Amino acid sequence: LEQLTAEIDALRAEKQYEGRQLIRNEFRSFDRQADGRAVVTVRETWLDKLYGFQDYPGEGDAEPLSERGPYTLEVTYTLERGEWQWLVTSIVYADEPPAW
Repeated sequence: LEQLTAEIDALRAEKQYEGRQLIRNEFRSFDRQADGRAVVTVRETWLDKLYGFQDYPGEGDAEPLSERGPYTLEVTYTLERGEWQWLVTSIVYADEPPAW
C-alpha cells in the first residue's frame, strides 16, 4: 500500500488528483492459503480522469486535464483476517495503467 501513497504524494506535489471509475471487475481466482490468509486475482477495467487544483483536491468544477481508458489491469490482492474483517495487506499489478 506504500505504492499507492507514493502515487498520491507525486500527484499532490504537482497539484493534481485522479478521478477513477471502476467500470468492471472479473474475479479470476480465489485461493485460501491458510485459515487467515487469502489471495484474490481480479481483472479490473478502469476509466481515469486527471484534474488540477489550486488549494485542495476536489474543489471547484474544473474540466479534466487528461483522460485515460478504459483500460484493463490484472491485480492480485493478498488479504489477511483481522479481528472483525479481512484486510488487504498487499496489492500486486501484473501490468501498469497507460500513461496520461
